[in-house]
Amino acid sequence: MGKKGKGKPGKGKEKTERKTAKAEAKKQRREEKQVDEEDDVDAILAKIAAEEAKKKEVHVDEGVPPPSPRCNATMVVNPLKDTELVIFGGEFYNGDKTHVYGDLYRFNADKATWRLVSSPNSPPPRSGHHAVAWKNFVFVFGGEFTSPNQERFHHFKDLWRLDLSTNQWEQLSLKGAPSPRSGHRMVLYKQRILLFGGFYDNLRDVRYFNDLHVLDLTDMKWAEVKPKPGAAWPSPRSAFQFAAHQDEVFLYGGYFKDHAKDADGTDRGVVLSDLWLLDPRSFEWNKVKRLGSPPSARAGFSLAVHRSRAILFGGVVDTEEKGGDVLRSTFLDDMFAFQMDARRWFPLLLRSQQQAKAAGRKAELTAGGEVTRGAKSTTLADGEDEEESDEEMEGRKSMQPGNEADSEEEEEEEGSESTWVEEEEEEEEDDESGEEGSGGEDDEDEDEDENESSDDDASAKGTGSAPTASELAAAVLRGEGPAGGKRQLSRKERRAEIDRIRADLGLADTERTPAPGESLRDFFARTGDHWQREAYQHTQRTGKELRKDGFDLCEARYRDLLPVLTELEKLEAEQKAEEEAEAAVNKGKGKKDKGRPASRR
Repeated sequence: MGKKGKGKPGKGKEKTERKTAKAEAKKQRREEKQVDEEDDVDAILAKIAAEEAKKKEVHVDEGVPPPSPRCNATMVVNPLKDTELVIFGGEFYNGDKTHVYGDLYRFNADKATWRLVSSPNSPPPRSGHHAVAWKNFVFVFGGEFTSPNQERFHHFKDLWRLDLSTNQWEQLSLKGAPSPRSGHRMVLYKQRILLFGGFYDNLRDVRYFNDLHVLDLTDMKWAEVKPKPGAAWPSPRSAFQFAAHQDEVFLYGGYFKDHAKDADGTDRGVVLSDLWLLDPRSFEWNKVKRLGSPPSARAGFSLAVHRSRAILFGGVVDTEEKGGDVLRSTFLDDMFAFQMDARRWFPLLLRSQQQAKAAGRKAELTAGGEVTRGAKSTTLADGEDEEESDEEMEGRKSMQPGNEADSEEEEEEEGSESTWVEEEEEEEEDDESGEEGSGGEDDEDEDEDENESSDDDASAKGTGSAPTASELAAAVLRGEGPAGGKRQLSRKERRAEIDRIRADLGLADTERTPAPGESLRDFFARTGDHWQREAYQHTQRTGKELRKDGFDLCEARYRDLLPVLTELEKLEAEQKAEEEAEAAVNKGKGKKDKGRPASRR
């Protein structure tokens, strides 16, 4: 019997792959045909392009109202006139539909007036793009267009150049451009634009990037910088920020989806807090230690460079539940300064003009001593009240804008102007303070006994006759009014109160906030290094004494937050039950609750 002939190795596998790809393409075409007219992105963009083609000349409207509310727009300073800002694009979600903008505004900061510019051949509407100004041009790359129901997305890979002297747009078709994306960032270094990161999402495929591209503005050519084998390199991300200073470029924070699955089988969203330094001459990356008082993990924040400082404000922390269909976003309103020369972070505190003047008078009265603001210990003049210094040394605790003490002072000084001041501090590097804070075994055993005893009665200790900000927040969550009466919070009001309290008390900072059900002992075991660094700023003590000082700060924070964390845990459990019930109803109706992380762009 002759042998049965065999085909070429792998031929059957290739045939199966071709059939699978063909079936997927057919399925995609079928799905696209079912898209509502309102969500047909290609048709919407074609209609917009037809309208743009009708424009024949540049038209500028003077003295117009400010732009409508929006996010993920770009704002750059006019290089030829540093009192003018140029704003382009953005998006707005009104709770039902998403509106994407392609309008161009120019703001005169001296006169506080707006101009709306309409030009032929303008870029399509977009958000999540990025812009850089150079000479008399503004360069815009990428971004995304979202259908009104967020059913379809289109990511751009186009590069546009706006001439600020003529208000004319020009699309630059250059070879080697980065792939379509949004949420990326660009920064100007000499005569080059550096572009890093971003993400691409078409509801079937989500990719985050950590590629680095360079646009040479002299010969208008793109080039991609590939990492060398074994070289340090930032992880993929979007919604981070870039800051350039001399021959250094700093990168901070961002967001990405980790493909390591959660327990429910979904990709895990990760908010970052790492700091990187890029040498734009050699294109080498190095991770930078977070010295000083760095911000917590966040994405989608703003960053502006002033001389040798990068000023950071706000941001968002997203958590996803139920396969990414339910999003919980905590928006932040704190402010930090990063000294790029010293590579050190400082909080910026909002003080009233009257407080700033008082601090100035105090500095003048101090003879031979050094007076600083915030967390650093203060040398007092003779006869000066030491309690005021203690309050200043609690700068990190009073930093949150919603702190009750700050609120009372603002009410007393209503109508007065406010100013941002930098909180100065001296501290050793993280590893040095960690070494100084480590005691021997006897020290640890003694401290553990102290932790256990303190843990048992932490909730029983009194905090004085005046309620703390945490206790007042807990009362609000319980529905207690100012006069002691009861008020039932609606679901919307309850969600708003939870978000406000989280932001006001800094609950997004995991190093300063106990986890649900975490004991004082476990809290200190997890965050002890942080509290010892905080204590060292005040006392400069080491060893066992520093460990005890750190524990005292940790215990004070734990006890202060205990009332509100207890109420938050109850309310969030109730809200989760309500959402699960609502999801079950929506599932029965064939409806799916969709959302996109606010922190991605």
